[in-house]
Amino acid sequence: MNIKLVDKLSELYCSDCDGSACGGCNVRTQIEEILEGEGIGKRPRKGVYCITTDREFATLKLASDHYKIVPATISKCCKGKLRYAGKFGGKKLEWRYVNE
Repeated sequence: MNIKLVDKLSELYCSDCDGSACGGCNVRTQIEEILEGEGIGKRPRKGVYCITTDREFATLKLASDHYKIVPATISKCCKGKLRYAGKFGGKKLEWRYVNE
């Protein structure tokens, strides 16, 4: 949850307080519930699949840590901007996003 966003919205929409829990106001709670329900403030995580090694990772970060590759190169490969990202055992690693 993006706390700064919740604080700012609370300040804008609550005329009785500064957006903190004042007791008589539930604006902050309502804003938090709306944002959580919409998935706002959370970055969607995409799984990645290494075609070369036939291994799937829940997140790009896990894959980049495992093979010691810069995450941006894996992302570019998944988007088709690069043919491969990194090497493992002398083989070029080809990637794609899971469910694409």
